[in-house]
Amino acid sequence: MGNEILTSTSCADENIDFLEGIFLYMVEFGEQLRIARERKGMTQQSLADQLFVSRQSVSRWERGERYPDLITTKNLSQILEVSLDTLLSGKEMTKVAERNPVVENKVVNNMTVALYAIVAISFFIKIAERAMIFCIQSFKSLTELRPMNYMHGSTDERIVILRNAVYIIVFSFALYHAIKETLTPKKMGLVMVGFFTTLFLLDGTTVAYYFTSFYSCAVSDGFIGNANTMAWFRKTLVEFMQATVPGGIGAVASYFFFIRGKNHKMCVNMITAVSIIGIIGNLLFIQHDISKARMFFTGASMITTTARETAADFVLGIAVFVLIIYQTHTLYRKRITAMNLKEK
Repeated sequence: MGNEILTSTSCADENIDFLEGIFLYMVEFGEQLRIARERKGMTQQSLADQLFVSRQSVSRWERGERYPDLITTKNLSQILEVSLDTLLSGKEMTKVAERNPVVENKVVNNMTVALYAIVAISFFIKIAERAMIFCIQSFKSLTELRPMNYMHGSTDERIVILRNAVYIIVFSFALYHAIKETLTPKKMGLVMVGFFTTLFLLDGTTVAYYFTSFYSCAVSDGFIGNANTMAWFRKTLVEFMQATVPGGIGAVASYFFFIRGKNHKMCVNMITAVSIIGIIGNLLFIQHDISKARMFFTGASMITTTARETAADFVLGIAVFVLIIYQTHTLYRKRITAMNLKEK
């Protein structure tokens, strides 16, 4: 009789453990974490201390607002003595990569915040300088009693101003979410699609302007053309190959990779390739701008100032494209890791 009671008791305990295991597997990660933590008799603060994170981070995990990164999830399973697949279901493995910020390293994220801030401020300064020049020209027109040309500036210059304004919006959005540590793949995708689409559309307008000028020169001078005709042809070709085509390809690849979540190596290679083209384009532009400064400015101080401003633009341009490559490959690796853990 006693043996039967012990046997039934042990079977009941096993059934309870089995049912608890099923329940833990079926509920969301945050609830699983809370139940496992309470069964272990730990507070949010004590768990956070062992993981070297803040209590608020643990609280956000349990509320389902955020997921820990995969390395932290492994540490959680060891500390709470639950298996990884019990703590995190296969479906939620992919959510870790999609709901968390693309860059989770604190140091890299701080560098990203600084870069976005510098880029947004630099574009704002460029527009402010152009607005100041416009105000000075307006004042001179009033004092000299002559009409003001409100369309002052070349087509290139007006396109650059519009592009800078769009970049301020795009990078300010990225800066805001990078500071809040909520720059998820979809939000990063919006930033990159906005960046590449601006290249495609606005530089496409520049290509159309160059092509019109080239066609006018070709008609007036003959298709063999003189040096002026060939100069417009080179401008059209260079702008088309360095900005318009990469901008279109980058926007499409960023949309499918970051926003739609298509973890294809082809998308990664396309984004990497257009970013490298952007870096090469920056190298060519800095050489062109310094050469033009030497041609038009005879004073050494003017050349030095122009070279300094061009070098600053060059460094920022390179940094943006390097950051795009880094974030793309970081997200790709996170997704691959999540898929491998899901299969296991």
